[in-house]
Amino acid sequence: MIKVHIYDHGAFDIQMGDLLVADCFPGIDGRPVRPVQVTVDRRQDSSEIGYLLAGGEKRISLCFAHVDGAVAIRSQLFGFETVPLWFHPVFRADAGSISDIYRQGLGIGGPSGLTTVSQLLKEPYQRTESFGIIALHDNEAYLLSSAANHDSYMLKYEVQISDPITQAAQFTAGFRMERVSGEGSWKLPDMEFRGENKLEEGLVKAAGVIAEAMGARTHRKPAYHWCSWYYWYHRFTHERLREYLNAFSAIPDLPLQSIQIDAGYFPSAGDWLITNEMWPEGMGAAFADIQRYGYAPGIWIGPYMVGNRSQLYGQHPDWVLHDLEDKPVVEWRCYNEPRAWGYADEEYYVLDTSHPDAMAYMRHVFRTFKEQGVRLFKTDFMLWGLQDSSKVKRHTPGKTSVQYFREFMHVIREEIGEDSYWLGCIAPFLPFVGYVDAMRIADDVGAQWNENSFGPRNMIREIGGSNYFNHVFWQNDPDAVMLRHFHIQLTDTEIESLALLQAVSGGAVYTSDPLHELSPERLELFQFLQPRGAMKAKQPLLAGPGKELVLTHVWPEEERALLLFFNPSEEQLTVKYQLEKLIDMSVCYIREGRFGINSQHPVQDLVVTMPPHGCKLIFASTQALSNSPITNLWEWFSKETMRCP
Repeated sequence: MIKVHIYDHGAFDIQMGDLLVADCFPGIDGRPVRPVQVTVDRRQDSSEIGYLLAGGEKRISLCFAHVDGAVAIRSQLFGFETVPLWFHPVFRADAGSISDIYRQGLGIGGPSGLTTVSQLLKEPYQRTESFGIIALHDNEAYLLSSAANHDSYMLKYEVQISDPITQAAQFTAGFRMERVSGEGSWKLPDMEFRGENKLEEGLVKAAGVIAEAMGARTHRKPAYHWCSWYYWYHRFTHERLREYLNAFSAIPDLPLQSIQIDAGYFPSAGDWLITNEMWPEGMGAAFADIQRYGYAPGIWIGPYMVGNRSQLYGQHPDWVLHDLEDKPVVEWRCYNEPRAWGYADEEYYVLDTSHPDAMAYMRHVFRTFKEQGVRLFKTDFMLWGLQDSSKVKRHTPGKTSVQYFREFMHVIREEIGEDSYWLGCIAPFLPFVGYVDAMRIADDVGAQWNENSFGPRNMIREIGGSNYFNHVFWQNDPDAVMLRHFHIQLTDTEIESLALLQAVSGGAVYTSDPLHELSPERLELFQFLQPRGAMKAKQPLLAGPGKELVLTHVWPEEERALLLFFNPSEEQLTVKYQLEKLIDMSVCYIREGRFGINSQHPVQDLVVTMPPHGCKLIFASTQALSNSPITNLWEWFSKETMRCP
């Protein structure tokens, strides 16, 4: 039960048991509100605080509504001709008793997941941010805060260590309003505070509220496709595409859905419908080749990207965003070696989608690709679209970056249609809910473990931190599965453990490796990972102190479960687990791995040894199992033939 204590001078406390967020007060643009008058109206189901600001025209109202044990703060601003850059319903409140914070990154790469106050003390600024949702923990329960709607404003939470000696912390929650102009009142989304005993359940519940409010798309089958990027990168050609299509068709039992061509087909970013020397027949011919082999064509595009040497910029320099000094907003500068993707562009600008001609051009681009047969669209560098409207000049001003962003997303979905699969990448998460079918959650992976060179550590962290919204907002995309046994520095153990982690997490599965050149064992691994439906993993130890990551799937009607224990550390881990605490089954027969031997007797406890960068995959059942081969992760759960007679 959440309680709110309101004081006559305008401050308030939010209390959940012993966890107290005290001395809360609203703030504007990084400063506390200093009202000339405060009015308080206390009622049983809802209360209201009114703040009159200097001048007598500007007013702020905070209404506290109690619903099902939660408290929602409903904020309104009155009399503002131009709203603030930031409005904080809660500004630098005292949150001294918290021990842990669950934080959600703005988008790809996070950082997302649980962190502790002691860990924050090691950070340079001793602070952390969370976007759209946060959970504060006091060793007993979680105070979880979120909002349902993210179609107009960015919602950001901050926790700042205020006293390193006592580890006291301050808590701030606010909306980026971007100083847009208007008349009348401004109503912000409800900011809800709720108590939860279990972190994962609370996060899933909050995600479900957001998904319903914003019309999340979760009806598509999980992706199982091939992408050109992570082996050939920007040097993939039409000639090589034909070679690969012919070779892939000779591989039995490989039901790929799509073949996606990634970046490198255009002469300069922005000139999406012009092809370079590697695609002399044009993309329409390439898509036709893909269709002839029975696959859906896929394409990569960076809708906001405009290279300074592009025809688009040369002919329409007014189609890009400009800063307050009337210079193009530059997101990338490539003045030295190497240039991005081998292109000649020294600068990359941001398309101004508030310009009607620029928007019409992008409609034409997506419509053309759709007419040419594309059914998988990967849109990249989408974070470029969240340019703070107070810091740029738009052709048509008056809206926040989130509002402009969602208008563009609406246009894209209109043009690609309901039958197209849309994957977002390098994107803000919450403003994208309702438009995409899948979302990249982590940074690019690569051919080595080294975290400084496209290693998997970010992906590992983000799988754990963002799994709660998998198949709630969309299908999570951890990134490409590395399978090849050549041109790679990952060990056999690392390749298999990472592939299993990506697949067991339950999202999209794809690779860029030349499938026809793989060893039979690696090809079998890729077939083993093929999704069969929307499989959402649980994390029973999400809030635990262990170094390992534990993912589980449970089918109560089949009395079966799948468990993955993943060790990202540099040391071997041996851990004892009680089955009942992981999968709600107290006694099970088990089988370790794809090729393991079934246990002869049921067990209550599991002792799992995980090598560095390795994992253990466990199949569990309340009934004795046969020794038939397990050729796919998910078929195992529904095959009655797997049971012993």
